[in-house]
Amino acid sequence: MLLLKGWLIRKFPMLVVIAFIAAAGYYISFLQQRSAVAKAQVIAANAEMAKVDGLVRAQTKSIEELLSMRLRDSESLERLAGTFSSVDRKIDNLSRSRSKLEDENDTVKNYLDSPPPAELSGLYNSAASKGAGAN
Repeated sequence: MLLLKGWLIRKFPMLVVIAFIAAAGYYISFLQQRSAVAKAQVIAANAEMAKVDGLVRAQTKSIEELLSMRLRDSESLERLAGTFSSVDRKIDNLSRSRSKLEDENDTVKNYLDSPPPAELSGLYNSAASKGAGAN
């Protein structure tokens, strides 16, 4: 027994070093596993980020296209409003001219108040029926 105690006392520092090396090996293995898991998570996160980035780019492009279309629509509507305004002014001018002509000339007033001739009436009815069929 005494011999065993002596051997243990002499070998104790070496056993402590062996235990430390084993613990360090286990800890290094644990850290490597944890590092591998973290790397896999980073790769998955990068893949998800790339996917989201692609979606954001596609949505940005769609928004830019919609804004461009909206700008073109606004320009078209402005031109159309200008055209309507111009047509309204022309109609007002024609109405005033017609009213003035009727007020100043009795022959014109009588002509405009009379029913249209039969030839023109047939032409008018034909055009009216075509216009009604187009709707």
